[in-house]
Amino acid sequence: MGTGEAMEGCSVCADDTGSEDNPLVYCDGKGCNVCVHKACYGIASIPTGDWFCSKCVFLRGGNSATTAVDDASSDTAAGGAETRVVKCQLCPSKEGALKPTSDGKWAHVVCALYIREALFKDTEVMEPIVTSQIPKDRFQQTCFICLEELRDADAHTGACSGCEKAGCRKAFHVTCAQRKGLLCEITRKNNKVLVVYSGFCTDHIPSTESGVRLLFLTYAKEFFHSDGLLSFPSIPLEAGIFSACKLLLPECQYSLID
Repeated sequence: MGTGEAMEGCSVCADDTGSEDNPLVYCDGKGCNVCVHKACYGIASIPTGDWFCSKCVFLRGGNSATTAVDDASSDTAAGGAETRVVKCQLCPSKEGALKPTSDGKWAHVVCALYIREALFKDTEVMEPIVTSQIPKDRFQQTCFICLEELRDADAHTGACSGCEKAGCRKAFHVTCAQRKGLLCEITRKNNKVLVVYSGFCTDHIPSTESGVRLLFLTYAKEFFHSDGLLSFPSIPLEAGIFSACKLLLPECQYSLID
């Protein structure tokens, strides 16, 4: 088990820096390239010896600490030997940080974060992932990134998320969007920590400054009150965000609060 900085970053959030409280942890499984933040993967405590991700624990013959994976994740090879199979039911990617699902299958943590109907039954250890509430139409969408890369078969695999830009109908696998740098995460504190996970297509991914304002339009939904008032805490780009919301959400009344 190693902690520190990774060249390619966390398999969940893609950040390549760690901290004393939230270090990057590397899986010691043979051939495994998973690197995750302690918090991003729900690691309760970091062992002094080897650490294995849930996928490698399963492939080594064990089960997750919280979920017994069923026979749907096992195949029988020629000669009767059992071959354990781990693949995300939400995308075609076979790499990355996976967790067991409540129905005995597997899914990427990042897929569950960016597909809003997916849930974590235990948010502390971030498993099992519950996929039963994901609408069927997400599984019928086509990933535009797979099509652009001429991977037609993969394009119709799993479930898709969609571009946050109003009116855009482009859909994509979360891991495909992650690989292309199309995922955005914003964390704000207003009595409690709120994190918004948003994805965009290549046409609508925000630039740095405008992106902050656009992301807050999504985040702003958390602040709607029954009287239609939308209030923001004071933030560095307060004026820009305030103006953007007034422009794009003119039907609301606004006030700035300290």
